[in-house]
Amino acid sequence: MKETSRQERGWALVSVLCVVSMLALLAAATEELTLTSARVERASVDQAESDADFDAGFARALLAIGDTRDTARWRVDGIPQDFSFNGATMKIAVQDESGRFDLNSVDGETLTHLLQSAGLSLDAATDLSDTIQDWRSDSSADLSRLHGASDADYAARGYPWHPRRGPFQSIEELKLVMGVTPTLFQRLKPALTVYSKRTSINPQVAPREALRALFYEDPSKADGIIAQREEAAEHGQPTDTANPDLAEYGQTYTVAIDLYARGKHRHREIVAMLTGDDHRPYLIMAYR
Repeated sequence: MKETSRQERGWALVSVLCVVSMLALLAAATEELTLTSARVERASVDQAESDADFDAGFARALLAIGDTRDTARWRVDGIPQDFSFNGATMKIAVQDESGRFDLNSVDGETLTHLLQSAGLSLDAATDLSDTIQDWRSDSSADLSRLHGASDADYAARGYPWHPRRGPFQSIEELKLVMGVTPTLFQRLKPALTVYSKRTSINPQVAPREALRALFYEDPSKADGIIAQREEAAEHGQPTDTANPDLAEYGQTYTVAIDLYARGKHRHREIVAMLTGDDHRPYLIMAYR
């Protein structure tokens, strides 16, 4: 009888311990769920605040590049401006896309110089220039330039795609071209666009990488333009444009924003074309 009583008490104790353990696990799970929900909510609020900050920076940039006052108009050659909003600080660089080589319009010789300025030898640059032109060419897939690449060449190298045989839709598409490495793409990216539709660039607003390709035979000219530009920016002078109205309407700009807020750094780039239409003053071409 006594043995049976001890056994019953032992099982009761085990049952109580099991119940206590289960309650502890439930409490821990509830606490973790609460913490997770709180973190998700804080992240959502933080993202919403950051989006508002980016929107404010973007709006400020569009207003500033069209300001008729020389002392207030922002530069459009990639030199950053400081801007503060709602406790956040930003560095905003506006780049006029007319200063970049259009990937669909640039000629083969200039493209070769651009590739050379990015570090390729003359032979490698010539080969890759032809390959890039083959990608955008609307000729037959069975034809390619002397040093270019056909569909069969891509297949032989194991690529699961072939040349578009049409205009590049974005500069990121260049990474699909045979021979373009991630490192090379990063070197070329600042000098390229698909938005200007021009065969040449505007040296007044061109990035250093584009200028060095333009003046490949004499890089000192590029360095001189950059030095003059930086000196003008230090004195608060706007970009030297013959007609500010033309710089404001019909042009495409990349607004690059570095946001510092709530202990974090975020980066965003928005490509916008100004229309001159009061009801729809700009069109977003890319958002990254």
